Amino acid sequence: MEFVLLADAPAALGKVAGWYYNKWGRKHKDVSLQNIAAKLTRSDNREQVPLLMLVRHLGQIVAAGELKWREMPQFEQYPVWMGGIYVDKHWRGLGIASHLVAALIEKAKTLGITELYLQTEDLSGGIYAKSGFKPIHQLESNGKQVVVMRLQIDKLTTTL
Repeated sequence: MEFVLLADAPAALGKVAGWYYNKWGRKHKDVSLQNIAAKLTRSDNREQVPLLMLVRHLGQIVAAGELKWREMPQFEQYPVWMGGIYVDKHWRGLGIASHLVAALIEKAKTLGITELYLQTEDLSGGIYAKSGFKPIHQLESNGKQVVVMRLQIDKLTTTL
């Protein structure tokens, strides 16, 4: 398993945009595959947010995740978010998502980010809770209950 950035594997853009559209975008009439691809194009950075990290396994892109700015408008005070964690359905159940979350946390550390936020529909926190994220809000977003979580990177004492 290898972690690469979209900046180093731009051909993966269409695949990831398709995943994101099918998982989250198609539920909203004002979101198109083209909108998602255009947004992801801005995540082709190596040393600044926003960035898109990919997982390559056996020569294939099998997962993706992002570090991005201010995901939820009602929480403008929370600057950097982790999101878009997606593993191709053929590769689920192998721990890839957990490894991707850990790699994104490590990348955030190298960028000097001290806190990360995310939202998840898994109200238990799932893999994020196992990675050290703590719930700070529960609310309805787009018709679903979600939990907003925070990870204080500067307080981590173990390597993920």
